[in-house]
Amino acid sequence: MAQQRGPSTGALRLAFFGPAGAGKTALIRRYLRGSFEEQYQSTVEDFYSLDGVPAELRFGDGPGGTTRRVEILDSGGGHSFPAMRRLAMQRSDAVALVFCPHERDSFDVLRWLRQELLEACTDDAGKPPFVVVANKSDTSPSDESALALRTARDTAVGEWGATFFETSALSGHRVAELFAALFRLGVPPATEQGSQLPARRVQRTGSADEPRHKMPVSEPKRHSCVMS
Repeated sequence: MAQQRGPSTGALRLAFFGPAGAGKTALIRRYLRGSFEEQYQSTVEDFYSLDGVPAELRFGDGPGGTTRRVEILDSGGGHSFPAMRRLAMQRSDAVALVFCPHERDSFDVLRWLRQELLEACTDDAGKPPFVVVANKSDTSPSDESALALRTARDTAVGEWGATFFETSALSGHRVAELFAALFRLGVPPATEQGSQLPARRVQRTGSADEPRHKMPVSEPKRHSCVMS
């Protein structure tokens, strides 16, 4: 049976995937709360929700534009819980694939996740649109990371046909622009109106199961890259 996405639930579902330490949680919290938290905590799977797309990002006919509820999935960066990850991919309306160009092999994990996204979303609903995000642009690049960034951009734009963002959760650089792009990628026409509410955080955990494929693992995070 084909997985139903946003229109059947009345919610716009966004999902963030990427290797551990790429800054997925920091990007979401920077957008929702306007703040940055220095301390790193590994994520299993978290959910956030808004009661509508912010007014300045609404689009469509009518004075209010689209104001459907928004649900944001913050996925874990490990290779545990593959069934949860596949289900989230199938149910998402738009996806952000996040990596850190300063961490070796980070983009290799993103290649793996994109392939899993393509394999997971082969039903009638089709694969959700996605963007590629190079986070931690506030960190001074080395020659190696600058090359990794160029390679990632060429691959994402030239081979995958995706929009490419360089962001910083630490400074907020291009974070609002990233979310605006996700809203526009994922939301279909709607007329229901609502008001934006503060973020609501719910954590869900489950029993680990073995993945069918082994996800590439990035090298341990360097201190300069933690959660920016």
